[in-house]
Amino acid sequence: MGGVTHRFPGLRVALLEGGAVTGTRLYQDIFSRWKKRNLQSLENLNPANVDASMARKLFTEYGDEATLGKLDQLESALGIGKGDVPLDVRDDFALMHVETEQDVRDRFIPNFYFGCESDDPLAFAAFNRKANPLREQVRAIMSFDLGHWDVTNMDHAAAEAYEQLEDELFDETDFRSFAYSFSVQLYAGCNPAFFDGTRIEAAARKELAQASP
Repeated sequence: MGGVTHRFPGLRVALLEGGAVTGTRLYQDIFSRWKKRNLQSLENLNPANVDASMARKLFTEYGDEATLGKLDQLESALGIGKGDVPLDVRDDFALMHVETEQDVRDRFIPNFYFGCESDDPLAFAAFNRKANPLREQVRAIMSFDLGHWDVTNMDHAAAEAYEQLEDELFDETDFRSFAYSFSVQLYAGCNPAFFDGTRIEAAARKELAQASP
């Protein structure tokens, strides 16, 4: 996330095998980290803002014997007087040019696609708007290892993914995104001609047109 998606907003990255939960957790982790560690929030944690006189007064008044015996180390322990941290070190999100919550979303959601086995029982997590920051959907894409040793019947792979729709864990629109739309956006987002000459050429171009901002 060192600014790549800021410099190349049309970039599409597919991450396979990790599953929907990996993508969802990563999005939420980046989002929550920014909320706590953006430049403005970091001021709440900046040792330079500690009232050294008040801190010494409180430690002297309420400290136990072990604490009182080390009051000469107070400023060092609190990090006071160690000098300001350079801006390029302090701002973890500088290269991403993130200034708002929406920027976090825009540097992540459109660019990363997470392969997810059709029988992954947690695929719905990527589409959980109530849990995901800014009510977003992480772009999980249905994948198949049809020739894998633990696939007992190739005909059942897609049906297993449909079970989460039957269980009302996501709706038909979400399932369509999972099974089709996000895959089209991944492969043809940078190359609209990707599916030309195939049986879904017209459908793919229609999907891209509908997905465009």
